Amino acid sequence: MDLRRGSEAANATAIDERATRNDAGAMRAVPDRVVGPRPLGRGVPKDLQEAYKWFALAARSGDPVAARRLEQVRARMEPVEIDAAEQRLAAFVMEERAVPRQGMPILEGGEVTSGTHSPMLDQGIGMGYVPAELAQPGTELTIDVRGRHRKARTVKKPIYRREE
Repeated sequence: MDLRRGSEAANATAIDERATRNDAGAMRAVPDRVVGPRPLGRGVPKDLQEAYKWFALAARSGDPVAARRLEQVRARMEPVEIDAAEQRLAAFVMEERAVPRQGMPILEGGEVTSGTHSPMLDQGIGMGYVPAELAQPGTELTIDVRGRHRKARTVKKPIYRREE
């Protein structure tokens, strides 16, 4: 008799029922979930911004079904959500002496996602989400570093390449 109560007993029973034998004859439990694609998206959290990004990527590649789905998703989103979904991750180097940190605003629009001082480049470096048109390498950005506006320039990733 199982003395465990409620869901604990139900979970133990479910695991017992899913137990199988491996090649050596030892018992092993089959995992609750199999990680991988879910048919027809069942069980996947509904995130319109993520859907917008994926459909936009496929539509840019010429997929007509993705282009139609992109328009359907766009119709369900607020303008501010569309703007957020259209942002791109850009790498940047600081043109002035400053160290960018996560959460600092990018004044042209966006936010720093990570930043630090690079000892190899001897300057501040970072990455952040910006509007797509500002993500091109060479674009000037202004970052609010502890209340002071500091200039930065977007660069191609990776930020640092070892010289050979």
